[in-house]
Parts: sequence; structure tokens; C-alpha cells
Amino acid sequence: MKTDSWKRPIEEAEEYNEIPTQLQMNFGPRDATPEEMAAWRQEDYWNRGDYDPLVMFVVIPTIVQVMAMGMMFAVMYLNSILF
Repeated sequence: MKTDSWKRPIEEAEEYNEIPTQLQMNFGPRDATPEEMAAWRQEDYWNRGDYDPLVMFVVIPTIVQVMAMGMMFAVMYLNSILF
């Protein structure tokens, strides 16, 4: 009879000789029907493409950045007047 690391007797069985593995978990989404796919393509704003990427990703962030810099200069100007 074999013993473990604490010298306790262990039984040898076929199931102990196998490598333990994690159970399979199936949590995937179901496949969409063609009608659901067509409706999603019409309803989703980003997928429809009814926007100008230049405006969304260049012009609007530039305006925000210029306004932040303007506020920074205004605060520095106010600090020079008040203090």
C-alpha cells in the first residue's frame, strides 16, 4: 500500500491516477437569427455609420482640449490679478 507525504495509507485506484481537469462550462450566447441580425444592423448607431469619424474622433476632442487650455490660461490670469 502506498502512503502520502504524511505517511497515511492511500488506496490505489484507477481514478486517482488520472490528471484532474476543470469541468467544461458552456456560457456562450445563442446564435442570432438573420432577422435579428438585420434589425441590429439598422438600429445600432455605430454599425449604421450615420456619423462622420473626423468629427467624432478629431474635431470634438480638439475643441475640448482647446477649451481646457483656455480655462487654464484664465485661471493663471486670475491668479496673477488676485495674488
